[in-house]
Amino acid sequence: MNSTKINSKKINNYFLAILSGAALVLAFPPMPFFLLALIAFIPIFIILNNKEETKKFRYIYLTFFIYHLGTNYWISSWQETTDPYLFWSGIILDFVHPFFFFVPFVIYNLLRKIIDKQTLLYFFPLIWVTFEWLHSLGDLGYPWLTVAFTQFNNYYWFQVVDIAGIWGASLLILYINVFFYKILEEIMKTDKKTLNSTILKNIAIIILMLLLPTTYGFFITKKFDYEKEIKENKKIKIGLIQPNIDPWDKWEKNNLEQIKLHFILQDSISKKHPDINLFIWNETAIPAISISINRDLQFDFIQYQLKKNNAALLTGFAQYEFLNKTDENLPATARPFPFDTSQLFCSYNSAILLTPNTNDTLQIYHKQRLTPFAEGIPFVEYLGFAQKFLTWDVGISTWEKGKEIKNFNLNIENKNIAIAPIICIESIFPDFVRKFVQQGAEIITIITNDAWYNYTFGPRQHYMIAATRAIENRRYIARCANSGVTGFISPTGKTIECAEPYQTTAITKTIPALKEKTLYTTYGDFLPKTCTLIILITAIIMLFLRKKQVKI
Repeated sequence: MNSTKINSKKINNYFLAILSGAALVLAFPPMPFFLLALIAFIPIFIILNNKEETKKFRYIYLTFFIYHLGTNYWISSWQETTDPYLFWSGIILDFVHPFFFFVPFVIYNLLRKIIDKQTLLYFFPLIWVTFEWLHSLGDLGYPWLTVAFTQFNNYYWFQVVDIAGIWGASLLILYINVFFYKILEEIMKTDKKTLNSTILKNIAIIILMLLLPTTYGFFITKKFDYEKEIKENKKIKIGLIQPNIDPWDKWEKNNLEQIKLHFILQDSISKKHPDINLFIWNETAIPAISISINRDLQFDFIQYQLKKNNAALLTGFAQYEFLNKTDENLPATARPFPFDTSQLFCSYNSAILLTPNTNDTLQIYHKQRLTPFAEGIPFVEYLGFAQKFLTWDVGISTWEKGKEIKNFNLNIENKNIAIAPIICIESIFPDFVRKFVQQGAEIITIITNDAWYNYTFGPRQHYMIAATRAIENRRYIARCANSGVTGFISPTGKTIECAEPYQTTAITKTIPALKEKTLYTTYGDFLPKTCTLIILITAIIMLFLRKKQVKI
């Protein structure tokens, strides 16, 4: 009988690493081959379980370099007008980010010393989910490449994310990989290529892992009927404005002309749909009109325009907060004001809800999850000195972080609707978005500026991630982009209305305001926390037993 291990020495390890990386790339949206993710880790498992291979991490790096580059190549922008800082930051990220994926494999190698090798592989999915979750936390958090997203186009199966979030989907994907590997390992044990009981058991487990979520998804999607929800719930008619402004010119050209373009689009759609309740403009649609507006928040002239449409406006804007040098607890991003160096200021990437009534209290939200290095220095409270070295030419690399999760409240026909104002990259953090819904948000809005990455996979992937947030929390989403993908998303992740990408246009749709909360909305990241706990407890028990055996 042959060894129970698959001998990777007979197969070039570089080939195996490339195979894993390529499978993950081809499975990740918008690529259509999502089933490849169910076997993508098998080549890596072969390398991991090869006793003779001592340089495993070079192959792990290669796999995840391919995975990152193939899915996130667009981060460098690759446009003629791209800022050099953005371009080279993206290139550096291509080479640095794969090192993050060493974490689960380092943990796996450490556990090999105390856990039986045959048993340890069943712990790998728990380790992986723990890693993905940790990779979503903190200033360097970046869960964009979470393996769960590979199954977004597996429509019914993917609905399971409303139970345990994307972490549940990742766990299932990794276990399916493990059981496929075990089948392959069992086949290689003997020259008789027969289906023994072990193989049949593993096949049955894989079928259940595919069938049960699919069945759940089939029935849960029937619950969300758009026409029925419109009749039974509060509703709001929203107009999304997609101006398609060049992001590189945005901060240099006449700001008032940009505002005028938004109103032209707004008026054109308002004539066809005079019953619109809320217009939405994209992230930083109001860049920096004048010092007085940013200092005193005087939006009277915009509210005057809103009176013509009899509608509210949710828009992104750059807010400047002026400070005195004598102020206590100055933010780390405070810096001298160019026109009056005796004053300090800091800026926020913000969203504001404006109504036609100038007496209404302004509702403002400051973006909390900033794009690392592009919008702010990670851990700036400790690395503030690095700000002057890491700045790019469009003036948005030193935002101050907001500190409060806050829903906007809009009164429509004497009924209040709670609106989550998510800004750009914040939408990729599942637990962060969940907290808005947990605190009462009945619809989710996402404002973004994806024009930095026109005609690449980036805007479509960003939109797909937004659709995942809709499924996790079972909320309708209104997503407004400067350019890229602007649209309305249902609680099942389906697009119910979408603007023509990369065009100057506007669309409208009435969407229901829902109240019911999912398991994920209610309990959050309970699964990765449980995975972490299981790993720690198991490690402690095994260490204790090992020491006990040594004493005996």
